[in-house]
Formats: sequence, structure tokens, C-alpha cells
Amino acid sequence: MAWFHLPLYRSFNYVSRRLSTRAKLSPLADAFNYHSLETKDEHLNKTTGLFGHPVLTSPHSFQSLVESTIGECHVLCDEATSQTRVRKIVQILDDLSDTLCRVADLSDCIRMLHPDEAYRYSALKACQSIGQLVEELNTNSKLYNASVRANSSSQVDKLIPDTHMDNVDKRVLDLFVADFELSGVQLQDPCRHEQFVRAASFALNYGAKFIEGCHSTVAFPSKYTTKSYSNSIELVHPLSDHPDPSIRLSTYHAYYAPVEGQEKCLEQLLSARHEMAQAAGFENYAKRATLYSLAETPENVDEFLQHVCKKLRPISTKVARKHLLPIIKNSYGKTKMHNLQTNCNTNLIWPSDLPYVVGVKRQALCSHYLTDYFSLGACMEGVSQLANCLFGLRLDVVPVQPGEVWHPSVIKVHVYSDKNNSTEPIGIVYCDLLDRPGKPAQDCHYTIRGGRCIDNGSSNRSYQSPIITLQLTISPPESNSKPPLLSIGQVENLFHEWGHALHSMLARTRYQHVTGTRSTCSIRICSTLENRSETRS
Repeated sequence: MAWFHLPLYRSFNYVSRRLSTRAKLSPLADAFNYHSLETKDEHLNKTTGLFGHPVLTSPHSFQSLVESTIGECHVLCDEATSQTRVRKIVQILDDLSDTLCRVADLSDCIRMLHPDEAYRYSALKACQSIGQLVEELNTNSKLYNASVRANSSSQVDKLIPDTHMDNVDKRVLDLFVADFELSGVQLQDPCRHEQFVRAASFALNYGAKFIEGCHSTVAFPSKYTTKSYSNSIELVHPLSDHPDPSIRLSTYHAYYAPVEGQEKCLEQLLSARHEMAQAAGFENYAKRATLYSLAETPENVDEFLQHVCKKLRPISTKVARKHLLPIIKNSYGKTKMHNLQTNCNTNLIWPSDLPYVVGVKRQALCSHYLTDYFSLGACMEGVSQLANCLFGLRLDVVPVQPGEVWHPSVIKVHVYSDKNNSTEPIGIVYCDLLDRPGKPAQDCHYTIRGGRCIDNGSSNRSYQSPIITLQLTISPPESNSKPPLLSIGQVENLFHEWGHALHSMLARTRYQHVTGTRSTCSIRICSTLENRSETRS
């Protein structure tokens, strides 16, 4: 507990309101505010691939990566099922999982964030190929039987390496066996295994197609907006913060209007998932999805949601009537509803109005004045100071090699630990924080590579450092002389996502299968409660 002797109340030293001139802060803050540090190392003529991977220098290189991964997996499978293996099977399975995840997770990130459609398409195909390979391995009877034998309480059935498993080994092996059984491999029915793999492949394809449709832009007539555009604008989300209720409502309806083919795609996805579940021996997909979750059964999920609704309904109704409904009536009263034909009942709060009224309430607390103080660099300095005070970590922005990142605005951060007398970082975080055309409107993080111990055959084990990508959609500044400014909600999201990143940096687990945010859902309670800590009395 010696971490906490430092003054946690220390104020952020780098908050500045000088927006019209370029305020010099720390190197970290300046890098995020103005891209002042060279984010590309011009002294390095060597071109690398995405995330420093030497292979990923072009869209078609994803196929080469998938092919080499398939070969590595076959070698590991042969080792796992060999009667003469010298390693614990849990080590081999974790190697197998790491090999698959490093390609699947990286590809998933690139298919969402890369501005080049050719890269996105190749990354999607890589995701689908690896996804199918995963399900083929999950229905591999030889691999499953070897895992169950190693997990047996009988020492007679075990190979010599598996007799030396400790509690960590046993727990992780339990998780691998559970993953196998979610695919129905224990049923020992080759026909059902084939049916499961086929249905899983369909589900993966339909799922990717459906998500792509969810993020598609929508054309909206520009004459209904107060800004001067051409004939139409491309909506990447509803104009939920617009003061005109008719524009809020119309853009909401336009953006969420049925997209051709989406309903059929969803039906195909649900059908494929149902077929997956039945092939694996489950009554339906919901029972399969909740089996090893905190909820355990679909009935528990329904009971929980019903209970939450029952408890929150009277409170939310009271708050809405007292605090939010007057804003709605005022908004409709001030605006001449001539732009569009609407038949809105001003005694109701429509979904299109909710972000607007919440924003108005926040402005009433003068939070809009605070925005000037929340530059991206100042907030990142705050993240850095908290990480240092609490965990002894240091964040440094470092240059990237040509070809390493997918967009010029991406910033690479090395994370160092004061407890390690090493010049090597304990992890890397790629920060894709600024909004741009075509970028999904969501804040999230991607685990590109999980941390784990690497058994090199000697007593001195090395550690595979984690690589994370953070995605936010902060509006870029109007000019290079001004920093990006964050709303209160964006500040919360930035700290929340960095909480996940630091979780991955600090986990230092033996196996990547349980590293960082791969852990069970209960670990997210801390991140959720962190967002509510300011309300404590």
C-alpha cells in the first residue's frame, strides 16, 4: 500500500485557458494538444508495417499473416496432442490463444479504424478466417480430450508435465475446457461439430455485415439545417444537441430509419446463432451466452432488468417531470416548427430530445465554461499524473516509424514503470482520439496484444508487453494553433478508457487468456463506479 503516500490531491499543473496562443506545457501535453513532437521518426528510413509488424505493409499482407498463423496453430496442436510433449498443456493452449488473438484483435482494430477501404476489407477477411479457425479448434476432439485428461483429478491419466500444475494453471485450463464445451465438442458428434463450425462462420459474417450497416451514413436534406451545405449532408449520427426540436427529431428518424437489407441480415444472424447453440447442445443462444457469465441464465438477466426498471421508474419519472420536461417545453416554445411537419407531444420526452436536455442541464452548472480548461493535452497530463501517483507509471509520447500507424493523428505512448529498473516500456498505447470522416462514432479500446509470461526454456522468463489502442471521437481543433477541447462527458470517457489501458499494463498475468480486460465481467465494476465517484457525499 506504499503507493498511496503521495499527495493525491495535487492539482493538475498543466491546465491552461490560453487558446488563442500556443501555450507550452509538458512534452506529453504539447504532443496531444498540437502534435508538437514529431510523431514520425524522420531519421528512420526503414518502413515498417502496422503496429510495427513487418509483414503488414499492404492490404494483401493480411492474407499472408493469416496463412502463417494457420501454420503456427497446426504446429501447436500437434504439440498439445503429442504423448511425448514436455510442456504443460495449458502453456500450449495459451500459446495457441495468443497466436490467434494477436491476428484477430489487430485485424478487428484495423477494419474499424483504417481510412483505406482496401485495408478495412482485408482486415475483415482476416477476422473471418481466424474466427472460423477458432471454431474449428474448439471442436477439435483430440485437443479437447488432451485438455480434459490434463484437467483430471487422477494422476494416472496425466502426462508428466501436467502433474506439476499449480492453482493458476488449473484455473486457466478450466476456462479453456469451458470454451471447448461451449462449442459442443464433448458431444463427440462429427456431424454436429461440422454444423457448429458452419453456423459460426455464417454468424461471424452476418454480424460483421450488420455492424457495418449500423455505422453507415445517411443523407439528410441540407435545407432543414441552419448551416449552409450543398443539397444534402451526410449524417454520421443524429443532430441530438441541436436547439431546434424539429431538426433533432427529423435527423433522429432519418438516421435510425430502416436500412435496406439490415432486417434480413439481423434475422440471418439470429438464425445462425440459434443453429450454433443447438449444434452445441443448448436449447437456444441465450442459454449458451449466459452459461459462464455473472448472470448464469437468461431468466436471471430478465429478472435483473425487470427489477432495475421497477426501482428506477418512479425516480426517473420524478426527475424527468421536474428537471427535464420544462426544458422540452421551453425548447418547443421558442422554436417555430415550420422546418418540418411534426406532431410532437410536449408533455413527453422523446428519445431525440434526451441528449439535448441533459446537455442543457449540464450547461446550467456552468460546465460549458470549464471546457476551455479541458484541452486534450491537459487531460492527458492529468491521466499521466494519476498513473504516476497511484501506480508509479510514466507516460511518454514516442515517434512512430513510417507505416506504423493508420492515420497521421494517431499518437504512440510508451508506458514505463518506476518499479522496473529497465529502459524498456511495460506496454504501448496507440491513441486514436480525434474524430474524422468515416470513423465509427464510439469510444472504446482494442487489445492488440495481451501481456503474458514467455517460457523460453530457461529459468529467466521474459514478459510479452501488452499493446492497446484507444479510440475516442474528440472534435479536432479549428486550427493548428489551438488544442482540441473536451466536454465533461468526453473527459470522463478519456479517463475511463485509459483505466482499461492501465488495467492491461498492470495486469502482468502469467497467461494472456486472462490478462487485462479479458478477465470476467466483475472486474469492470471498478471502472463503472469510478465514473460515479464524484457524486459521493
